[in-house]
Amino acid sequence: MSGIQRWRAFKFAVKEWAERMSHVPAIAAVLAALAAVRRQLQPLYDAAAWAEKQWADLLLLYNAFVAEETKRLWHWSRRFPKEAEVWSAVPQFMGYFILTVFYQSLMPLSVAAALMVPLWYSWVMWDNWWASPVFLATLATAPLKWVPWADKCWLWPGLI
Repeated sequence: MSGIQRWRAFKFAVKEWAERMSHVPAIAAVLAALAAVRRQLQPLYDAAAWAEKQWADLLLLYNAFVAEETKRLWHWSRRFPKEAEVWSAVPQFMGYFILTVFYQSLMPLSVAAALMVPLWYSWVMWDNWWASPVFLATLATAPLKWVPWADKCWLWPGLI
């Protein structure tokens, strides 16, 4: 038996037992008290049933919305696959771009650390390295980093 069937069988057994034992005064008093409590709580039960119905209606509307939105997204991705591919690459591009800007903000003004390492990484990771987020972030931070009055070095400040 499933859980629901067992629960129904249990409720039926309790109801049968209550009908059989209803002539015993102590049990009759308990059953009467339970009936009085149930009558007092009936408005609460009605409100809970109303809220449950409202929730079910809301879920039906939400499921219809999700189905339509999924259809629309599927149709868009089928109709414009190149644009979908470009938009799916935006989070990764922005992540590399932001990490490179952060890297550039921490590196001292040295040719090896600030230029050669990012350019080498860009050349290794991307086919067209000149359009990679690492190269573009290095290019974007260059006017702020490579100012004429700054002390420059080849490897690391203090070494060479």
